[in-house]
Amino acid sequence: MPAQKISLPQDEGIQKDPIEWWYWSGHAKGMDGNTYSFMLALFKVRPLPYRKVPAVWFVHSLVSCIDTGEFEPHIEFFLKGLDRGSFSGKQFKASVKERLKVGKKGEGNYHIQTPRMEFDLHALKPVMLVGGTGNVDLKSSTTTYYSWPRMSAKGRLRLKGSAPWVDAEGMVWMDHQWSPISLHGEHVWRWFCFQLDDGTDAMCFEYGRKKRAAMVTLSDGHGGTTFSHKVDIIPLGESWISPTTGAAYPLEWKITAPELDFEVTCRARVKEQEMLFGLMNYWEGPLAAEAMLNGKKTEGSGFMELVGFPRRRSLPAVAMEGLKRLFK
Repeated sequence: MPAQKISLPQDEGIQKDPIEWWYWSGHAKGMDGNTYSFMLALFKVRPLPYRKVPAVWFVHSLVSCIDTGEFEPHIEFFLKGLDRGSFSGKQFKASVKERLKVGKKGEGNYHIQTPRMEFDLHALKPVMLVGGTGNVDLKSSTTTYYSWPRMSAKGRLRLKGSAPWVDAEGMVWMDHQWSPISLHGEHVWRWFCFQLDDGTDAMCFEYGRKKRAAMVTLSDGHGGTTFSHKVDIIPLGESWISPTTGAAYPLEWKITAPELDFEVTCRARVKEQEMLFGLMNYWEGPLAAEAMLNGKKTEGSGFMELVGFPRRRSLPAVAMEGLKRLFK
């Protein structure tokens, strides 16, 4: 398939590819004195892309309190689809009654809203095309991928739907990604994003089980982009073992990209961050980071996603736990 040239704002809206998602992760300081992290991902999956079969829409989200270690995941399917008018034309705008509202509110301004988070976002630097062009070869498949790596966030959140709202401000990372392929055996990855105090933002990943692809993409303080495929992503220290699935997730990592003179060591800020989606389990959560870039030290925060770490409990037991959370 020929590479696609990303054109914004047109490509912020829905694409023809069968797999697509819009993703936000962030950290925020609450007016109650606590520090929070949160994630929201809107997914579109078209099971039979070449037939007139409606797309399936669902969200994964989480809110965590870093100070207390509380973690509240949520997964929800929208069986009736999106509201009328969502993604009309080339617009980036989608809603589902009062369950979800995401979209663009003007140049560089966005809004995300669920029953547990509401934030207005503003892009603080230019968009980052992953790998320089946004067209990424994953060896066993391809993907089109861009990020808004640094967005200010102002709004409110709450751990549970019945809990009081907490006003909060912070920083968000946003991704939009789409692919012509569905899930397969190579669909495992380690993914990291970092927002560093010197103004640098970084996205790092390793994808695949047998045919492995890896990359680091850096956005400097002015939005200039550099990237390298020569990267080592190495687990350090202890792992957290999920009591639900038995999967062991490394919670500390070292990432080096010699061509970029970049090195970062990161660790999870909350251990218990496992997400269950049917028979799929993955870890998603906030990071603290220390980095060296061009010989200078800096630090910051980030997010990590670990997919493909094997379960050690029986599939029926894991599936039951996943269904309980799915319909909670």
